[in-house]
Amino acid sequence: PKRVVLRGIADEHCLLAVAGGNLSAILSTTKLHFFGHDYKCILVPPTLTLKQLVIVSGTVVALSDHGDVYWCSTSESKAFGDPMSFRAIDGLSVVRVNHISAVDSSYMYITTGLPEWSKETHHVYPDLFKQATKTVLLMAQYKNQLPRYPESHWCQLPHELLLYIVMLAASEVRNGKGHVYRRGVDANTLQRINIHNQEIQHVACGCSH
Repeated sequence: PKRVVLRGIADEHCLLAVAGGNLSAILSTTKLHFFGHDYKCILVPPTLTLKQLVIVSGTVVALSDHGDVYWCSTSESKAFGDPMSFRAIDGLSVVRVNHISAVDSSYMYITTGLPEWSKETHHVYPDLFKQATKTVLLMAQYKNQLPRYPESHWCQLPHELLLYIVMLAASEVRNGKGHVYRRGVDANTLQRINIHNQEIQHVACGCSH
């Protein structure tokens, strides 16, 4: 294949690309490049790793590997601002975005869920999961180098294996639900849409896979 050299990114690696309508965008190692009526770009912080791009409402929406969503428009800024607010979605205090996809020119389908389980993220998981985890760890406890509940099989497992089992169990409750969103009145928020049109709803559900 023949190599194509694009103005402004000739000396950088191209990581992601997306196109829609009259706009296309290419993510390089340091910038997000816009190609429409003219060429523009915004800076990507070195600490930010983007894994997905979609085009909605004539701007690029970017998803980071930490589950944060950014609405990227050169008309507003020359650098990335704060991620969009996803707090308290679906009753969760902390929400991770797992996947984004464009439904049409104005809407996108977003699948939310919980962050990967660890000791630091344990507090954001549902109460039922936390209670079950606490029970398992209590059954595996030792006191004065003797198992607190010797009749329990949990106390026979190494602590590292116990944590691994908890992590596997957490993966079963991590994935959240998908919903359709559009940009909110505040430039840094999203608005969830209840769509009654069955055709759009079908397309949205198809985009989630």
